[in-house]
Amino acid sequence: MTGLTRSKSKRDEAEEMKIHPQIIEKEGRKEFVILPYDEFVRIQEALEDYKDLRDLRNAKADDEGGEAISLAEARRMVSENPEGYPHDQSS
Repeated sequence: MTGLTRSKSKRDEAEEMKIHPQIIEKEGRKEFVILPYDEFVRIQEALEDYKDLRDLRNAKADDEGGEAISLAEARRMVSENPEGYPHDQSS
């Protein structure tokens, strides 16, 4: 064994997420679910992470083929115009 440990990713946590629902029926049909609050919060966080990932993937797809610049170039551009980039030449 190398002594290296792998920390759990959000994906690992989501796959291992266990929920303990209590199902309430009305007239013989499943109508409501009650969850412990901490499980509800974990589900909300997982959904927010999913939405963020979906937004990131959509943004990357929209920008595919667009012009890319290095971090060094971006820093140079910001340092040349600390008020904001791009600089509006029309004012």
